[in-house]
Amino acid sequence: SVKFCSIFLPEMRWCRVYQPAVALLSRGAMILGMIYCNANMLTCFTKAMHLSSSLIATVSVTSFNFASTAILSMILFNETLPLLWWAGFSCI
Repeated sequence: SVKFCSIFLPEMRWCRVYQPAVALLSRGAMILGMIYCNANMLTCFTKAMHLSSSLIATVSVTSFNFASTAILSMILFNETLPLLWWAGFSCI
């Protein structure tokens, strides 16, 4: 099995000693980050629904989610998206 510290923090000697705690803290931080991002998205969506029609708010939030997912997947995972994907996205 592959250890967390050997992948993400190989030069940190203390990480090998506190392996379970480091893994648990990093997972907890990621979960809290996800909850924060989802709560922020719902807040923005609710405000947009009050300021405009629900259709415009829904399309805006959906297109932003698609665009941010595409950009982050290119940056973080070096993913290339086909031209057909971009054509479909432009229709939104």
